[in-house]
Amino acid sequence: MQDPVLEGTLRKIRAERSKTRNRRNAMTATATALALSAAVLYGHHRGQESAPTPVHLAATDNNVHLNAKITPAPGWIRIEVTVTGLPPAQPCLLLLTDRAGQTYQAGGWVATDSHTTLTGAASLTHTDLATITITTRSGHPLLTAHL
Repeated sequence: MQDPVLEGTLRKIRAERSKTRNRRNAMTATATALALSAAVLYGHHRGQESAPTPVHLAATDNNVHLNAKITPAPGWIRIEVTVTGLPPAQPCLLLLTDRAGQTYQAGGWVATDSHTTLTGAASLTHTDLATITITTRSGHPLLTAHL
């Protein structure tokens, strides 16, 4: 024989447990969504904050003209140069010198009779960069730009 009072009480207890579980799940889902949104917004803000600001430099020496764009990165720099006025077929090197006098080769190419655009990199910071030099492979300087 079934007891209607007991059955009704058990039904109410089960319903309350279900409501409590649903509320807990909803609260957990809401908290997770808020935490994820905060993390995404923080990451986006940090990304905008740390975006590198390129430094531009132009120099002319011995009829050789250089336009450089130096993009800082954590512990290194990327450099893009456009060079005009070099003798055709001249093998060249792109050298970067830091404030302590250490030289880094950031690239090399053979000049054409128009212009050359070259992208290179070096493991020094943009604040340590002192000069950008274009030389022949034998080391003869064709242009030096000071920062």
